[in-house]
Amino acid sequence: MGTYLATIHRQGAAVWGGSTTFNRLMRYAHPQVKLIDFSLGEKFLVTYSRHEPSNPRYANRVVINIFDVRTGKVMRDFKGNADDFAIGGIGGVAGVSWPIFRWGGGKDKYFARLGKNIISVYETDTFSLVDKKSLKVESVMYFSWSPTDPILALFVPELGGGNRPARVSSFSGHLLVDS
Repeated sequence: MGTYLATIHRQGAAVWGGSTTFNRLMRYAHPQVKLIDFSLGEKFLVTYSRHEPSNPRYANRVVINIFDVRTGKVMRDFKGNADDFAIGGIGGVAGVSWPIFRWGGGKDKYFARLGKNIISVYETDTFSLVDKKSLKVESVMYFSWSPTDPILALFVPELGGGNRPARVSSFSGHLLVDS
């Protein structure tokens, strides 16, 4: 929406703005942050960092924080191997498909991410998985939200050398009922 300007620093990120004067409004502690993204309604700021392991036999670690923009409080964090966050999506940045989360269902009500054969949908009242489980969709490659309603559209490409045609499906309601 263009309300804020965000900057990245070694210690984290900062958000700047103001209607009459331009000031730093909040700092968000996240060491070595590399990528940031705002939710659609600008209520939340997502930060991403990737950490190299001290032992090359171990995978790179990823830390993702979702902050409340106004309070600076971490509402949810996600941690794991870099491979866990590089699955699916389009347009990779630094080995990850960015943005990892897509926001929808009305302004900042839901966010979701694509995984291997799943779409994980979270709601922002509790920042937990909707119905406590991910939506399982074999070979799902892409999804998108309705701009105003809690409806997901997803794409599965043609498989089996043309024996299984590509499909587009939509999900609504509790987001787990195929419609």
